Amino acid sequence: ILIASIIFFLLVLTKWFIAYKNNTGLMTLDGRESFLFSLGWKIDRDSEEFKTVRLPEQFDGVMSDYNVLQKSQGFDFEKYRGKDCSQYTYKVINYPDVKHDVYVTIYICGRDVIGGDIHTASSDGFMHGIKRTPNV
Repeated sequence: ILIASIIFFLLVLTKWFIAYKNNTGLMTLDGRESFLFSLGWKIDRDSEEFKTVRLPEQFDGVMSDYNVLQKSQGFDFEKYRGKDCSQYTYKVINYPDVKHDVYVTIYICGRDVIGGDIHTASSDGFMHGIKRTPNV
């Protein structure tokens, strides 16, 4: 069982690494959908929301806390301070056991995913990194 668990973990990690490094397609909906699928998330393609956001020069309060979340999953907004990036948000259609809508947001600067999260907009909602995949 331990060996099977290790093999499964390595397969998932390899799948994520390939998608993360082969990210030239992130500028297309198909590419972003494929990237998110490699992390275990299925999205409603028609729910896409896009905007250009400028990361602040100084991180304090909420932004500082949000960057802690990003760092916990291997991302870091600090080297993108003051830069414009693309923000894409989609409805997640395979998040288990949740009554409210769940969304995934990813941030792309150039051809790189620089961060993201899974969240709900409800008052009793949650937020966690895009790499944390519950049993879906």
